[in-house]
Amino acid sequence: MVDKQKISKIISERKKAHINDPDIENKYWIPMIEALGDNENDVIKYLSTIDDETFSWISEIYEEIVSKFPSKDMENVFKRVKQIS
Repeated sequence: MVDKQKISKIISERKKAHINDPDIENKYWIPMIEALGDNENDVIKYLSTIDDETFSWISEIYEEIVSKFPSKDMENVFKRVKQIS
């Protein structure tokens, strides 16, 4: 299950962080991957329904998400949402 509240909190904190924060992966990216959960269908549904700004922040971890869920469906959701944005 996707923890939407945790993702919102992480993104809020990430917005305030320096762009070159040396610990960005540990502070934001890893917790965001964990907050997405382990159910690929839930993640795809979530990514398909979020606003453009949230999607933009989550796109920072595109490679990690596709690595965790290595499927055409996951790649396609990023392509589809990217085209809409």
